[in-house]
Amino acid sequence: MSNIWQKIKRPLLIFLLIFLVGGFGSLVIQRYIAPFLASQPVFRNLGFLRPDSPIVITRTEQIRVNENVSLRNLIKQLTPTTVSLIGGTGTVGRDWQTRISGTAVALSSDGLMAADGAFFSERRNIFQAVTADGQVIPVSLIGIDPKTGVALLKLQINNLSPVQFGLSSDLETGQQMLIISGTASPNSVKFQSAYISTSPDVVTDANAVYSSESFRENFSLDVEPAGGSLIFNLSGQLTGLSLSSGRIVPAESIKAAQDIYLANKSLVRPVLGVNYSVLNISAARLLGSNVSEGVVLKPLGGIPAVVTGSPAARAGLQTGDILTRVNGDNITLRQSLDFLLNRFKPGDNIRINFRRGAEERETIVTLGEVR
Repeated sequence: MSNIWQKIKRPLLIFLLIFLVGGFGSLVIQRYIAPFLASQPVFRNLGFLRPDSPIVITRTEQIRVNENVSLRNLIKQLTPTTVSLIGGTGTVGRDWQTRISGTAVALSSDGLMAADGAFFSERRNIFQAVTADGQVIPVSLIGIDPKTGVALLKLQINNLSPVQFGLSSDLETGQQMLIISGTASPNSVKFQSAYISTSPDVVTDANAVYSSESFRENFSLDVEPAGGSLIFNLSGQLTGLSLSSGRIVPAESIKAAQDIYLANKSLVRPVLGVNYSVLNISAARLLGSNVSEGVVLKPLGGIPAVVTGSPAARAGLQTGDILTRVNGDNITLRQSLDFLLNRFKPGDNIRINFRRGAEERETIVTLGEVR
């Protein structure tokens, strides 16, 4: 045994010495030398000197990472949940002429669909849907949601795959998304990869004013999707629908329209009757308030902050009030006022907590109705 040890002792010591020196040298190079070289103009474009090269951080601190998801498989998964929409004149199979095309997404297996309401603005058109397997099915327009402008449709079909809803409020800057858009061809759609450029916890315009009877866009993309495009996360969940106006309706508002229709067999929405801006820390400080989240009531053009004769006016709300909670739930950037109002129907009594100056107050509002 001692003879064997004597034979391997020297090579083993040499190996350990090389290992220690190499490891130490690698650490020094990675920690000190590589960053120094990468900062020099000559070496700046050599990616192997930059340990952070797999992640790109732009000036706006948008982080893009490889989501490691097969878009090909995702497209196959989503194809049965969507149909192509065509609007035109004439009779299918004889003298049909397509004038407009778009997309719709299945909300239920029995043909309840959602699409951009602007697609149906030309009433002279006859509307058809084309499924992935080539079926052409007449489209019945149920109605257009007064809050979002999203159209609910009905197809006489029973084998669609209903979409899964995601939470747009969970989106993060740099997150990869998939956009499905209509094309000029009635039997095809366009697929496009995009990234979240503004997440729900960012206020891009502190002076923007919104109506409580509309919706607030809570995210944006690094590309401008065509009107009627469907926006999915990489789990195959619907997170938004783009309108021809350029705005993106969050998935939560689309789901609320579906739920309202199924419960009432009509598209009714509650009315609060306020206009507001969204608060963040800096906006609150400019107002001299220590409330860092919520909404402050402001006029919208010529419309007062609290609409005359509205439920909010009858409950005593005033211009400058900062609304902080609805039925005990905090109003935040990710859980905005319009999201909270999605939970209610006309006639519901809701409790609103607000701050007026330095005073905390509470009021009960009986919601009205808009169709």
